[in-house]
Amino acid sequence: IQTVHQELELALPLTVAENIYMGRLPGGGGLLDSKALHAAAEEALSAIGSDIAADRIVRDLSVSDRQVIEIVRALVRQGRILILDEPTAALPPSEVDRLMTVIERLRSSGVSILYVTHRLDEVLRIADRVTVLRDGLRVAQLTRSEIDRPTLVRHILGRELSEFKAEGAAEQGALHVRCRGLRSGTDLAGLDFDAHAGEVLGFFGLLGAGQSAVGDALFGLSEASCDEFNCRSARALPRAPQNALAAGMGYVPADRKGAGLVLQLSVMENLLLPSMDSVCRAGLVQWRDAARRAQDLVRSYDIRCASVEQRVDELSGGNQQKVSVSKWIARKVETLF
Repeated sequence: IQTVHQELELALPLTVAENIYMGRLPGGGGLLDSKALHAAAEEALSAIGSDIAADRIVRDLSVSDRQVIEIVRALVRQGRILILDEPTAALPPSEVDRLMTVIERLRSSGVSILYVTHRLDEVLRIADRVTVLRDGLRVAQLTRSEIDRPTLVRHILGRELSEFKAEGAAEQGALHVRCRGLRSGTDLAGLDFDAHAGEVLGFFGLLGAGQSAVGDALFGLSEASCDEFNCRSARALPRAPQNALAAGMGYVPADRKGAGLVLQLSVMENLLLPSMDSVCRAGLVQWRDAARRAQDLVRSYDIRCASVEQRVDELSGGNQQKVSVSKWIARKVETLF
């Protein structure tokens, strides 16, 4: 049995090839056969159409490339049962299609595949049988002949999609952010946008289109420039995160585990990190007050944890993400990227 978890499990200081063949490194007499390792890894990567270099250090790769390494590592171990937990969550369409082709080939060779996903197109393409879960309960089991999009949607929602009506757009509030000509390296070449109070402004595109660079640029985490920038009291693009914080900004990064949370700290400590001064007196943390505020956030945002003292790395991915977002609510930011 081989599993590709939603939470990536890679040795970041090692190479791509070393991660793929971890525990199965070629060689003998205590010596590593680097040439054989590199060749085997290149062949495995090529099998799913990936152009990631086998000698790259995994720490230097994007989240999507790291996901590819996890998948390749599971495939080269040739398990007869392969469990994939949302393996395409960070993959662009071209790589999703290659993965689907690999899965179809594995199925034809007799491998059993348990595939967990939210993406209906993937279910419709590869599933022979489907189990639909809602709120942790099994609500339907369908055979191939019963699988179609309306049926899946009905079981997922618990009612017909036609019963849902989109809410009208919220009344546009005061202008919070005005940005003209945002540039950052080769990722952004001149982005213009306005964001208003009470508004959700989305940036959408294929992986690598530049949308992932917007947050880092606006929060002072990468070198960036623009022709005009206004965000409440700020009249210039933040040069560092402390400038962004002073202007009432918060940031939820894409890499939740690497940049959004301190995994070895508790839920309470993570929730209050951006606003720790609010629970300090004379330089000392008032832990009773801190626990009360953390418990209020846990209840308000339905964070599923044993207690606020539980380590945040013990939570599910979804609940970790709730903590990553909710900590900015505690600080009462006015603009959240």
